[in-house]
Amino acid sequence: MPVPIWVKFLAGLLLIIGWQPVGASTGDRVALVIGNGSYRQAPLPNPARDATAMSDLLTKAGFDVNLRVDAKRDQLVDAVAAFGHRLRDPKVKLAIFYYAGHGVQLDWRNYLIPVDSVVRSADDIRKQAVDLSELLRYMHPADGKTHLVILDACRDNPFANQFKLTQKGLSQFDAPARSLLAYATAPGRVAYDGEGGNGLYTTHLLQELAVHGARLEDAFKRIRIKVRLASKGRQIPWESTSLEDDVALFPIVQALPSQRDLDGALEAELKQWRLVRRSSDADQLGAFLTAFPSGHVSELALARFNRLLAQDPAPDSAPSESETSAAAPVAERTIGCRAGDALSHLQRRLQRLCR
Repeated sequence: MPVPIWVKFLAGLLLIIGWQPVGASTGDRVALVIGNGSYRQAPLPNPARDATAMSDLLTKAGFDVNLRVDAKRDQLVDAVAAFGHRLRDPKVKLAIFYYAGHGVQLDWRNYLIPVDSVVRSADDIRKQAVDLSELLRYMHPADGKTHLVILDACRDNPFANQFKLTQKGLSQFDAPARSLLAYATAPGRVAYDGEGGNGLYTTHLLQELAVHGARLEDAFKRIRIKVRLASKGRQIPWESTSLEDDVALFPIVQALPSQRDLDGALEAELKQWRLVRRSSDADQLGAFLTAFPSGHVSELALARFNRLLAQDPAPDSAPSESETSAAAPVAERTIGCRAGDALSHLQRRLQRLCR
């Protein structure tokens, strides 16, 4: 199959700008990566592989990584404390915490579950699990650091039949300043393990974060689109962000593109938009949004993509349209709220551009 012209253009643009390999750790990037799967009550098949793959990726990106697999409570507490101590180092500029395993909410607090936990009551969660706020309190915005917290921790039925939670998934909370919090699914919802060697969310996380020059916000937009398509709308990854700078795991050399480059990028986007703007195939809209996550017409494309997914719900365990709307990420709800003004304005603009 011939390579689309927009792919050739973007590849050429990257060659013009250049990308900067990160290489070995220089001490300014640190990460704590945890994968808990060997639970006594409800074991999980993927977290150990997820965490190992994430550790490998971050090591390639120049992070000093502390990898913990199947951590017991004492080990989890010690790892979080040691990570918090590393964050005090003024040399550290970017810190990532990744967790795959069981996680629950209780009284609006989020808890990470060690593998040696035996939970039969709410008090057991408070005593045996690790409160996520213990990690967040180490993230001080005044020191100029950027923090990324990734939680692939919303599996269903974490305690088998020993104890039933009244609320699913994790609780929503806002990102501290200069940070991004990423959830495998929307607050109060459940994530799926997937059918491959890695969990559904982490599979796409590994793919998108490895793209050289990809801004974190754009990478997570693409992850959200791909997971929604793969799960037929049942799982909607969600983020809370207060980032102030453009951040990439594999940054490219910063260079301002010429006006010719910008015009070419716009033309490439509009050419693809003309091909898919009337499409009734969510996969085609998803592919467009993956290629242009922050483009000039992304809002229009995302609005149509949302409508198409709502019209074709997944069978059996799929949520209703109202449930899907309630669980949609904040950014998507914002688009819906301002659709009357923004979409009409963009439509008028596109009518002029696409003639």
